[in-house]
Amino acid sequence: MDVLLLMIPSSIFLGVLFLIMFINSVYTGQFDDIDSQAIRILLDDK
Repeated sequence: MDVLLLMIPSSIFLGVLFLIMFINSVYTGQFDDIDSQAIRILLDDK
C-alpha cells in the first residue's frame, strides 16, 4: 500500500506535465499545417 503513495502523485504529475506540453505545442502552432508534410513526399522535385 505504501507504493500507492508514490505512484498516484507521480502519475498525476506526469499527466499534468504531458497536458502542459500538449497545450504548449498547440499554442505554438505545431499542429497548424498537417497536410503539406504528408503530400510533400508525393511531389516530384524534378
